[in-house]
Formats: sequence, structure tokens, C-alpha cells
Amino acid sequence: MPSKKLKILVVQHVSYESSGIMAPYFKKSGHIVNHFKLYDKKSRFTKDLFKNDVFLFMGGPMSVNDVKEFPWLVDENLFIQDLLAKEKGVLGVCLGAQLLAKALGARVYPGPKKEIGWYTVDLTKEGLEDNCLQSLEREPRNRVRVFHWHGETFDLPKKTVCLAGSKICRNQAFKLNPRTYAVQFHLEMDRPLINRWLVHGRDEIVKSGFKSGVIREESEKYLKGYQKNARQFFDAFIHEISKS
Repeated sequence: MPSKKLKILVVQHVSYESSGIMAPYFKKSGHIVNHFKLYDKKSRFTKDLFKNDVFLFMGGPMSVNDVKEFPWLVDENLFIQDLLAKEKGVLGVCLGAQLLAKALGARVYPGPKKEIGWYTVDLTKEGLEDNCLQSLEREPRNRVRVFHWHGETFDLPKKTVCLAGSKICRNQAFKLNPRTYAVQFHLEMDRPLINRWLVHGRDEIVKSGFKSGVIREESEKYLKGYQKNARQFFDAFIHEISKS
């Protein structure tokens, strides 16, 4: 059991992009996990949400810049800024990472091409020394294989440290401090989540030149070890927050 029970809020942007292995693992570890579903039109960013200790901002197919189509993105941006000012624990995943980058004043824009599936990122010197990123299994040349599904990327926000990057996207992960992390790749993956995305993203996969069969095949190869490493990442992240 954890030395400190934390209240964790999962901020979910669409129904089919859940927290995957994250919520069950945190609950098993003794924490309290609730979900805030932005796709529910009744959802509002209220002061009551600040009662939570940790906020997990998940992915979604929209851009952080799609404020006309999704006006709640404006409120979410302000909400994240408030969380940072209150020194809450924040982990942004994919869209969540881009939201965090924007809240910190960085530019978010289309990447040179999409990344969908299992591809490596290169750990920076700081990434190699980071308590959370150290949990990810390394391949040769300090690379780690992660699950991607994104078409946009971001500039590195001021006062943050780049932890990982790739040839396609220079910035794949960063941290502001031990309580605030952003990863453009997906650490939450399980088989149901992958299968769901392959259905919802079928057209995107074809148009972008990827193959669902290859993603399924590589998921069988990498997923089990990846989940073990992801849980170690979550433990390290929560440990830093529990210390305060």
C-alpha cells in the first residue's frame, strides 16, 4: 500500500481513449481514482476538482488549437495553468502532453508526418537520468520502444527539460518538475484499447500508410513488457508526488 493515499482525476476527452491500465493500477495501489469526461456536455471545470492531488490528461483526436469546434479547450487550458500554479501533480499523455505544452506557452502544430504504432524514441542525457524514464526498457543507443498515435507535436516549453525525442518529432517527452510530466507517446495501452483504436482510426491508418495487421502483430511482441515498464513509470511519478 502507498504511504500516502492520493486522489487521482483522469481527464478523458473522448469515450474510446480511456486511461487503459492506469486507473486499475492506481486503484490496486490504494489510490482513489475518478474520471472527468469532457465528452459529456454537462462536464464543467469547477473549483471542486482542485480537491484532487493528481491529474492525468489523456489523448484525443482533436488538436489543442481546435477551440472553435471544441470551446472547452479554452477552459481546459486555463484549468491546467491553475493546476501548475497550485503545484498539483500533472501527467499529460499525447494530446494531454500537447495541452500541457500549450498551457506553458509553447507552440503546438502538425508534425512532419504521423506516428502510429510501435516506434522508438531517443532518451536525452536528462532522460537517461530521470527517475520515471529510467523505468522504460532500453534498446541499443539509448532508445526505448513506445506506442505512438499522433499527428501533431510541440516546441519545448520554457523552463522544462526535454527527456526524449525522435527524428520525426524533436520533443517526445518533457518535465517541468518532478510533479509535472508530458509524454507524447501512450503509456496506458492494453489490448482492448489498441483494438478499439484500430477500429476508430481505420481510415486514418490507411490514409497515413500504416497497417493494422503490423500494429496488432507488434503489440503481441511488445505490449506485455511495455506494460511492466509503464507501471514502474507510474510508481516513480506517484512516489515523487507522495513525498510532498
